[in-house]
Order: sequence, then structure tokens, then C-alpha cells
Amino acid sequence: MGQGRAVALLLLLSVLWVSCRDAAEAEEGGGAAVEMFERWMERHRKVYAHPEEKARRYGNFVRNLEFVRRRNEARAAAAGSPGHAVGLNVFADLSNEEFKEMYSSRALRTAIQERRSRKRLVEKVAGEAAACEAPTSLDWRNRGAVTAVKDQGQCGSCWAFSSTGAMEGINAITTGDLVSLSEQELVDCDATNDGCQGGYMDYAFEWVINNGGIDSETNYPYTGVDGVCNTTKEEMKVVSIDGYEDVAANGEALLCAVLQQPVSVGIDGSSLDFQLYTGGIYDGDCSDNPDDIDHAVLIVGYGEQGGEDYWIVKNSWGTSWGILGYIYIKRNTELPYGVCAIDAMASYPTKNSGSASPPSPAVMPPPPPPPPPPPPPASPSPSQCGDYSYCPADETCCCILDLGSYCLIYGCCSYENAICCAGTSYCCPQDYPICDVPDGLCLQVSIIFLSLSPPPPAAVKPASSCSFSCLWSSSGLFLLAERRRRRGGGGEAADAGQAPIPVDDNQRRRRTAQAIAVEGRWICGPTLKMTETPFRVSITNK
Repeated sequence: MGQGRAVALLLLLSVLWVSCRDAAEAEEGGGAAVEMFERWMERHRKVYAHPEEKARRYGNFVRNLEFVRRRNEARAAAAGSPGHAVGLNVFADLSNEEFKEMYSSRALRTAIQERRSRKRLVEKVAGEAAACEAPTSLDWRNRGAVTAVKDQGQCGSCWAFSSTGAMEGINAITTGDLVSLSEQELVDCDATNDGCQGGYMDYAFEWVINNGGIDSETNYPYTGVDGVCNTTKEEMKVVSIDGYEDVAANGEALLCAVLQQPVSVGIDGSSLDFQLYTGGIYDGDCSDNPDDIDHAVLIVGYGEQGGEDYWIVKNSWGTSWGILGYIYIKRNTELPYGVCAIDAMASYPTKNSGSASPPSPAVMPPPPPPPPPPPPPASPSPSQCGDYSYCPADETCCCILDLGSYCLIYGCCSYENAICCAGTSYCCPQDYPICDVPDGLCLQVSIIFLSLSPPPPAAVKPASSCSFSCLWSSSGLFLLAERRRRRGGGGEAADAGQAPIPVDDNQRRRRTAQAIAVEGRWICGPTLKMTETPFRVSITNK
């Protein structure tokens, strides 16, 4: 990209969170709430089958909006730890009852009872806690042991995502290969679990052991519905495990396990503040009773912020929930089983570093395409935008909508250290820092130079060149004229030295040359080769 060229690099920003002030603004009038709902639908690509369905979803949205307003106002007024934030995330059109029905796994509640009967639920008492030397923080994402956040959709398959995440982690640690594994194979083929109706991670580990391995997500992709087992793909075993272990039900034992690898855990994830979680260290309304466990997730590390310890937990609800798909759950509490009962149902697969690859089937089907390369290591923590809005560490926070000095809506620009185009949902890369929003362009050099100092020689060509556009500066007003003859109703263009021809804003935006005003004289620059691209003024979700 040469100096003086323009590139069409304006990007739509992805909205992560609507703040409590935005909620309060919507509450001032029904029209504002309706407009906010329409914006929210556009961001999350929500389409409803009929007007009645849309009206029902709007009612849920307004009730959740009020919850967000009250909860975040209370958080702002609280002394000490600010806790976690809630917002209008991707689940804002669901009632809490609908959310529980769609995303809870009743099978996990049965599983905790089975653990008790097998005497695997170890109470947290003195002398039973594991002892290990742990650093102050650990993040398996930075060690290449965690795949990208996935989305289970409206299928109660959280158990499958938790299980594959743990197997992906131990396989990467022992072999150096991070392979995304097939949740759909577990949903379709593991008869010991109930597919989209729920399941248990230990059963999934046992099934993979008995099957001799599991296929990749690339070859056996996720569909989000119960299907018939593809026995041909079931024979494609790209990763195997040797066994699994249950973790004693206390925080110390869980910490020692996480030091070794990512760990599958069960939690209660059905409360409204969990549903609408957008950031911060969660210590909310979930139950700490193991009998209420209804969701499965993956612990991928731990950290500390502001004197509070937390688990780094990978969820399977996509990147539009939480902190780009993650939640920080408070640890080291006085609760017997931890916040959301996170200590009560932990387990992990085992794999010997010398384990051979799974045997090939007798009749080999066509080989699957190679798995995608592992993603680059994630940052220990995303960039924070204002109060509990987040962007990936290699992206830039930009304010899309502000009220005075307070930003109501943040978005993420996929350029690092980008230039935010103020008051819009666009941004430019650092090396093309000038926003030309009307034309949908990022410019490397401004079309208009306000300085009256002579331009660099390379920026100027002789004035005798023909098809050049020029600018004249008079009291801060820039007018466009062409140093060539024009035909039509406008008559002839001004020749050199004559007064410039005024033009309207649309003509000015169609400028095709660089021009610099120097000491009240016409100076014409070389024609810029612009690449213009159409764009929609809309906000899309990442």
C-alpha cells in the first residue's frame, strides 16, 4: 500500500454490551425501548416467525432490561468489590424459565447422586485436601491446550462440549497437537448419555475409551440436534484417552487438577444473573448445592484481580455471552462446594505421553481433510472497555454510542491500536488513520491539509498537469474546482488563477485528487487511486 493511496478498510464494529445507563435511557419511554430492542435484534441476527412471537420476546427483553438496570445500579452503589455485571447479551429475549428449559441438563443432577452412591463425592474436611504448589495464575489458553469457544445452540449437549474440551486439552499437552474434537459424535453415538437431553462427562470419557478414540470436529461436524450415529465416521479415531479421574469435592483438589490440565466441571448455571452475565468475577445467585448442578463447563485456568481469586471457565454458549464466551467464577470462598457448586463434580481424562495412535479401521474410508491449524495463544485476559465490556487483546475498544463523557455502547475493532471513527460503528487501521466515513474509506494522507507550510516535494506535481482537482482555502472554507474545461450547464471551469467553482458536499466527497492550499495559491497534487466499497450502516455481532 503506497503513500497517498486510500484503502477500503472501514470495518463494522461488533457490539458486546449495553450498559445500565443505556437501560435507564430506554426505560424513559416505550419508544426508546422498542428502538433498543430493534437494535439488539440486528446485532444478534434475531428473526422471529410471526408478530406474536416477536411481541412475546419483546416482553422478555423489557423485563430483562429492568433487571439489568436494577442489578447494575446496585453493583455501582456497593462498597468494596464491584462483583460482576449483567447486560443485554444474546439471551436477553428469553425468560429465565425458557433459558433453563433450553440449556439445563437434568442428567447432571442424576450424576451427582450416582457419585455419592459410589462414594466419590469427598467432603471438604481437614486432612483430605490435596496439597500442591501453585503459581498465582495459570491459563491453559496461553499454552496451546484450548480450542476456540463453541456454541451448543438449543441442544442440551453441554456435557459433550465439556468432555471434548478436556480431551482436547490433555491430547495437546501430551502430543503437542491441538485438535478440535467432535461433540456431534458423542451426541449421536454415545448411548450411555442422552444427546440433546443431557449427559455426564464421566460417561463420555468411558465411551471414548471403549470406542478406542473419537473423531475430529472437522470430519464429524456439529449440527445441534440428535442424529443417527454415523458408524463410518465413528471409526475415524483421531484422538484417544487411556482413562479418567474424578476430583475430590474441594477447592484445593480442584486447583491441583487444573495445574495439570483443563478440567471438566458441573455447575448450577440457571440463575438469571448467570444467563445475562457480561463480565467481572461472578459470585451471584447460582446455587452452591451439588443437587442443583445442571450445566457442564471447562476450567482452563485461574487468576486474581483486585484481591479476588477466580476460575477461568470456558462455556459453550458462543462468544456473544460473557467475556467472549468465558466467565470468571470466584474461588477460595467459604462455601463447602464453591460458587455454583463448582468444586463438587470435577473430572478429567488421562492420557499417557507414550500412547500409540488409535488403530486404523479394517476398511479405511476416504481420509478426512486435515484439521485446522491451532489458533494462536489467547491473551491471559481480554482488553477491558469501560465497565465490564471486553474485546480480544489484539483488538481495539471503540465507543459506538456515547452520552456526554459516558460511553453507552462499546464495540470491537479487529485492528490492534486502531483509529476509532467517532460517533460511528467504523474504524481504521493505524497506518491509514484518517476516517472518510461518507465514502467508506480509510485514508493514509488527508485530502485537505490545513497547514500553510509548503508540502513535501513528493506530494506535489506540476500545476500544468490536466486532470487534477484543486482546493482553495478561504476563511477555513474549502471549495473544489477542476483545472480543466467542463461542458454543460455549468459552463467552463476556472482556468489557473481564476476564482474556484463552488460545489456541493456530494461533489466534494467524490474528490479524485490530493490538493494542498499553500500561501493562497493553487497547488495540485497527484490523483489518488481510491478503492470505494459499499457498506451498510449496521452493527453486527462477532
